[in-house]
This record gives sequence, structure tokens and C-alpha cells, in this order.
Amino acid sequence: MLGALAQRGLGVVAYDYRGYGRSAGHRTEAGVYHDAEAAYDAVRAVGIPATRVVCFGESLGGAVSVRLATVRPCAAVVLVATFTRLRDAAWAHYGPFGLLVGDRFDTVARIGSLRVPVLIAHGDEDEVVPFRLGEQLFAAAPEPKRFVRIPGAQHNEVLFDPVLLDTIATFARDGTGGVRARTASREDGE
Repeated sequence: MLGALAQRGLGVVAYDYRGYGRSAGHRTEAGVYHDAEAAYDAVRAVGIPATRVVCFGESLGGAVSVRLATVRPCAAVVLVATFTRLRDAAWAHYGPFGLLVGDRFDTVARIGSLRVPVLIAHGDEDEVVPFRLGEQLFAAAPEPKRFVRIPGAQHNEVLFDPVLLDTIATFARDGTGGVRARTASREDGE
């Protein structure tokens, strides 16, 4: 997926959260937020202005990207297969036991404070994060916003859709005035 975005003319910075992929450490909500801020700060430190940064996240990465966009300036936000809050996704799989995760990764509470364009994409056959959660997140997002439904796509298939990749590239360029450098966050292992 990262290569596909680069082929569409976007610069991409990717990293692993602590405890994911090749990164050591323990997985915590505060920790992954800190990792996103560190990646963002590294991009800014090499001279990339905030007006050229798009916060991009898939699944849990979307929750992290929304939080990042509330504490660091950016040009736009792209969310793919992202949930409203972790407990809502957990409820879909575990029923009332999903409540045990509490209010972690509360994306729906944060998204309303964004002041940049938002693109939300979701597969309508997502077996991990129900499609309705993507719709609810979109409903809570402020304008300007766009929703893209990927027919027949499951959770890990969404970013293989070439039309969506083209849409993301166009949205990113439009959100940053046509500039070609972007930031992407991802989570290995999902």
C-alpha cells in the first residue's frame, strides 16, 4: 500500500508503533500517541511544513491519526477502516465483554474538533471493524469531509482497491494545495 501511494506521487513516512512490527516496547494508548507525535516531529524537523502533512491511518492507526491531528497542525486527515472507539469494535466481536476495554481510543469524541478536510473509507464487508462504525465516525466528522464505501471489501482488503488509492492521492494533493509530501502512519500486524 505504501508503494502504491508513492507510485501515485505521494511521499510517505511510515513507522511502527512501540510493540508492533520491528519496534520494541509495550503497547499502550499513550505510547502509540507519543510515537505518532515523534514521527510527526521528525518530519517537521527536516523542514516539511504542516501544510504538506496528511495524517493517514488504517484501523487503529486512524484513531491515532485523529488524535495526532488534534495536537499537531496538518493539512488533512485520511482514515481507512477506522472505528468510533475501541469498545464499539470489541462489542461487535465479544458482546458485553467488549465494554471491558473502557473508553480507549475514543476517535468519535475527538473527530469533531478537527479543522481540516477528512476522508473516511471503509469496506462494506469489514469483518473486524463493522462498516456502520465507519459511517458513525463520518457522521461525527466536521465538514469538509468525504466518505468512500468500498463494495465487497473486508478489513485487510480495502487498501488494495486502486480506485481508493487514486482517491486518497487526489484528496491528499487537494488537501495540501497539490504538494507531494505526505505522512502515513501504519500498524504492522493488523
